[in-house]
Amino acid sequence: MIAIGDNLALGSVGRGGGIRAGSNVNNSSAFSDGDHNTKWIATGTGTWEDEGFYFEWDLGTVYWLDRMIIQYGHPWGRPSVGEFVVSTSAGASVGGLTIDRVRSNFDYQQLTLVDAKPSPVRFIYDLMFPPRKVRHIFYHNTDPTVEDAWVWYMMLEYALYGEGYVAEVEMMSDFIDLGGTSSVRRLTWDAGLPPGTYVEIR
Repeated sequence: MIAIGDNLALGSVGRGGGIRAGSNVNNSSAFSDGDHNTKWIATGTGTWEDEGFYFEWDLGTVYWLDRMIIQYGHPWGRPSVGEFVVSTSAGASVGGLTIDRVRSNFDYQQLTLVDAKPSPVRFIYDLMFPPRKVRHIFYHNTDPTVEDAWVWYMMLEYALYGEGYVAEVEMMSDFIDLGGTSSVRRLTWDAGLPPGTYVEIR
C-alpha cells in the first residue's frame, strides 16, 4: 500500500530495480537516494546519445504514479538543462528496433517534453499528470542548440509519487514439497486488495 507523500524513488534499487545511465555511471543512482549531497552530473556539447545525457530507471515493480519532482543544481550558478524528455512504460516489450540505440525494448510512452531554457531558470520541476502504470522511466535531454550549446547540470533528486496499491507485483515462493506426485485442483489466497485483483501462477 502506497501512502500519500511516500517517495517511491527511495529504495527502488534495493527492491529489485536498477538505474542504467549513459554518463557519470558511478553516481547513476544518486538522484534516487533522498540525499541532496549526492548528485548525477551531465555535461557536454554533443548529442544526448553520444554524451550520455540519459538514464533508464527500473523501479522493480509496477506502480500507479501521478507526480514526479526533479531538482537540478549547478556548482557555480544556474543549471544549463536545455530541454528534457520523460517517457514511461509499464513493462510490456515491443519487437523490432527502438527509435534510438540506447533505450531498451519496452513500450515507452512520452510523458512530457519540458523546455527548461526560459528565464528565470528553474531549479525544481514539479510534473503532475493523470495516474499511469509505471515500472520503467527513460529520461534524456534533447541535443544542444546553437543558442544553448552547452549542457551542464547536476540532478540532485528525482522523486516519484502515487497513492493506493501497487499496479502489479511479481513474487516468488520457496520450494513447496508436496511429498510426492500430487494433483493440485485449487489454490486459495487471502489479502486485502482492491476489487478486480487477480493472480497468475507460473
